[in-house]
Amino acid sequence: MLLFVLATLTASAFAAPWLKDEFEPCSAKDLEFEKCAVRNIQLAFTKFRGGVPDYELPAFDPWFVPEILMDYSQQGIEGHMLVKNSRAVGLSTAQIQAFRANLTDPDNLEFQVDFYIPHVFVEGEYKADGKIVTFPIGGKGIYNISMDDVSGTWTIQGYLVEVNGEKYMKARHVLMYPQVGNMSVYASNLFTGNDELNKVALQFANDYWPLFYRELLPYAAQGWDQFMRGTLNKLLLSVPFNSLVPDYEQQL
Repeated sequence: MLLFVLATLTASAFAAPWLKDEFEPCSAKDLEFEKCAVRNIQLAFTKFRGGVPDYELPAFDPWFVPEILMDYSQQGIEGHMLVKNSRAVGLSTAQIQAFRANLTDPDNLEFQVDFYIPHVFVEGEYKADGKIVTFPIGGKGIYNISMDDVSGTWTIQGYLVEVNGEKYMKARHVLMYPQVGNMSVYASNLFTGNDELNKVALQFANDYWPLFYRELLPYAAQGWDQFMRGTLNKLLLSVPFNSLVPDYEQQL
């Protein structure tokens, strides 16, 4: 099961020209650069909840994810899960707690955003198949996940590319390993046609969700990386890096 949280609005925090009426420009040489970025990112969560169509930035509350594929193989357990048409609610309530940037190497740029979200609810469709040792498991249905006290760090790693004489940032990875205070999970038809097994499996999953979450998180993070990187790059490659982070060259 996946937690979908957005990373796409991070870049908007630096007050590009098309946002100058809404955001305070944050100069990389300013001693208050990181505090300025926190203020702008927090504002972005409110201003852009419905998305920015001109820059193909989708609405993020609710946040819609068409499809993510996850493969798992560990200690006799193998599984493949396709999650489709997922919808996450609650992301706009995120509280931005800190921001850090490393701009010293144009081939290895890094931004980190610490966040806290009180509650996130995710629902969608799934299809899964696999086995536990030799016992086959599989199903197809709907799912939902309710999470409280979600916190962590978005890490955006990238590098500069030159297009028509202008430098732009391109994301290499968007990393996220959230911590969750509490979680409840529901999925229909985990064992095709066997309601009793489904009930037992859900009870077990909800009783021991921290164990399952820790095991599956690295695999889920790979799917988030692929999805969010593509969305983020649409924005990053539309605005020159010097507009996103004024005076960044003085940090190199």
